[in-house]
Amino acid sequence: MGGRGTFTVEEYNSGTNNQLHALFKNCNFIHGGGKGSGTVGQGEGLRSSGVNTVWLEDCVAYNNDRDGINYSNSGTLTNSKAIEVNCQSFNNGGTDGTNSVNGSSAHATNWVLRVGGKYHGNFGPNLLDINGAYTLNVGTVAFDSKGAYTPTAGYPGNCDFATGTDNTLSGVNSKMWVYDCKSLNHLYAFATNEAAAMGTIYVDGKTRYEGNITGNIIFQEFTFSDAMLPVVFPAVSIYAAGSGSVTEYSGTYTQAPTFTGTTPPSGTTTHSYRATKAGRLVTAAIHLKYSAAGAAITQCVVPFPAGLPIPGNITGFTGANDYIYPATAFLGSSASSGGASVATRAYLRKAAGNYELNVQQTSAGYATAYIVFSYWTD
Repeated sequence: MGGRGTFTVEEYNSGTNNQLHALFKNCNFIHGGGKGSGTVGQGEGLRSSGVNTVWLEDCVAYNNDRDGINYSNSGTLTNSKAIEVNCQSFNNGGTDGTNSVNGSSAHATNWVLRVGGKYHGNFGPNLLDINGAYTLNVGTVAFDSKGAYTPTAGYPGNCDFATGTDNTLSGVNSKMWVYDCKSLNHLYAFATNEAAAMGTIYVDGKTRYEGNITGNIIFQEFTFSDAMLPVVFPAVSIYAAGSGSVTEYSGTYTQAPTFTGTTPPSGTTTHSYRATKAGRLVTAAIHLKYSAAGAAITQCVVPFPAGLPIPGNITGFTGANDYIYPATAFLGSSASSGGASVATRAYLRKAAGNYELNVQQTSAGYATAYIVFSYWTD
C-alpha cells in the first residue's frame, strides 16, 4: 500500500467505548507521501487512531515521509492497544529535514506490545513512545538511526529506544520496558526526554546495547512491582512468573470446523495457524479458507489447534462450554472480502475434552474465517 499516507484506521465513536479492531498480516506500508504537512494521516505508513486493538504480524513499513507505524487516540477514546509481531520498519523520513521520524511510535496513552521485529535506518529515534504511552518490547532489534544528534523536543535524534512527555489530559507519564532486546550501531541506545525530565525506560539484564544512554533509564530485572502495569496492559504480566522465553508455533490447521447455516463452505481448503508464546501468554491466529462459500452461515465452531499449548485452568470456569477468553474474529465471503461485520461474538471456551473457538456473525455466505485470540497457560 502506498500513497499520501498509505493506510489510516480510525475509530470515530464520539463516546469512550472504542469498538474497532484491525488485523494486518504480511502487509507492506510504503511510500507514504505528504511529509505530514500539518494534515493528520499524511506521510505515515500505517496510522491507527482510537482503535480498540490493532494486530500486526510480519508487516513491513518503509520509505515513508513520516513514521512507519503510528498509534494515537482520537477525541475521548483512550487506552488503545496494539501488538506487533515480527514486523519491520525502516528508512522512514529524511525528506524534509525532520529529526523525529520513527519506525514505530505510540502516543496518547496507547499500550503497545512488540514481539521480535527490526526497526532501523529511520530519521529519528527508531522507537519513540510518548504522551502517556506504555510499551513492552520483547526480543526487538533496533539499529542504525539516521537522525542527527540535535535533540528534537528533548530527544536525541540518533537513538534506538526513546520515551517521554506525559499526557496533558491524564497526567500519565510514559513508560517503556525493554526485555532481551538489541540496540546496535548508533549514538544513543536509550533516551528519555531531556528537556522536561519525563518518561522512564526499564532495561533488563538480557538486553544488549552499544552507545550512550541519557535521561531516566533504570536497569533492573522485571518484577512488575509497578502496580499500574498489569492493570493497563495485562499482557505484560506474563513475565511476573519469571519466564521470559519466546516460542513460535505455525502449521497447517488440520481439525474440522463446523458451521451453522443452510450450507457449510466446501471445496479445496487452505487452513493455517500461527502463534507466539511469551512466558505464559500465548497469542494465536487461525486462518480458514474454502474454495466454495456456504449459505446463510451464522456460526463457526473451530476446534482448538492441536499444535498449541493447552490453556490453563481458571477457577470457576472449568465446566464444559464455559467461556474463558474473548477473541477477535470475522467471517468473509472470500479472502479479499471482510464480510458483513466484525463477529457479533467470538470467544475461546471449554468443550467436551478439549477447547474450541466459537464465532457468531450476521447470516451470509462465508468462505473464510479469521480468528485472533490470547490466553494464559498454567
